[in-house]
Amino acid sequence: MDPYDIYAGNSEWVEQNECPACGSAERKFWLRDKNRREGLPIECDFWKYVNCSSLYLSPLPDAATVQQMYSDEHSMAPTRGFFGHQGDRFIDTWARIWSPGVNRRSEPRESGDGRKLLSIGCGYAAQLEKYSRNGWEVFGVDSDPKAIAWSRTHVAGSFVNSPFESAIFDVKFDVIHCSAVIEHIYDPVVFLTKVRDLLSPGGRLIFFTPSGEGAMTRLLGRYSIACWVPFHLVLFTRKGLLLLAKRAGLDARVATIAEPHLASLSLRQFRLRNGERFSLTKRWDTRLSTLALAPAWAALNQLGLGEELALYAQLPSDG
Repeated sequence: MDPYDIYAGNSEWVEQNECPACGSAERKFWLRDKNRREGLPIECDFWKYVNCSSLYLSPLPDAATVQQMYSDEHSMAPTRGFFGHQGDRFIDTWARIWSPGVNRRSEPRESGDGRKLLSIGCGYAAQLEKYSRNGWEVFGVDSDPKAIAWSRTHVAGSFVNSPFESAIFDVKFDVIHCSAVIEHIYDPVVFLTKVRDLLSPGGRLIFFTPSGEGAMTRLLGRYSIACWVPFHLVLFTRKGLLLLAKRAGLDARVATIAEPHLASLSLRQFRLRNGERFSLTKRWDTRLSTLALAPAWAALNQLGLGEELALYAQLPSDG
């Protein structure tokens, strides 16, 4: 089955009657949205669960379809140069001056000394090169076969082509890193519980996910890039993410991150709401708004309205 046939009646749709984060069934309608990036004729409802204010898609595609949606290539191979994957250095540096929390994306920054690091949803794993150079034994898992094939030939590490939920590992990890993945997960409690079980004593997890209470989601609603139908199944709030971690047996903390480029992409999507199909590529408009508005995004983050959430947890050490 083509994963994009979900709108053609080739997939079951499942009602989400209980919030996976807080377990509450009390909810209220938030908004109805459509797919904007791929041009798919899909419309879905987001609901806000009253207890934790997290936003969930309901009904949503069945579990098998959700898994298939990420079996095809959705990421792009890294490019080089000033405006490539590792480029835009001046703009990125400017944004980090105002929003130093963005540097959390580079954690862990200490030497690995042979310890093991797993990246879930690693895609084209060029971003893992720095960990390998810094002494970490790098592992990655992703559903995209082309991305894993590229990673195996370009990055020193071990890479598994599989959904994380069905992947088998015969080692424990000192750090598990995951960016922009958990919002796509059908059962985040099961997902996070498996992460906990794969951590070594004293091991820690570092997760990043779009915020369901970020400034652009609050101000622009459906035009925020956080609302990506039907791929983003959930947009957590800080409270929701903490409750989710607790249900998975983790003692965690959550921080907000002011990501100026993500906010700039939401502004582009709002500007193009009645026009051309939306694109995530960096262009003049996102570069300009990132430069001009980085101080504003930083100020909003102080109010807890950053565009991303960072989840941290660490297991107790033996003894």
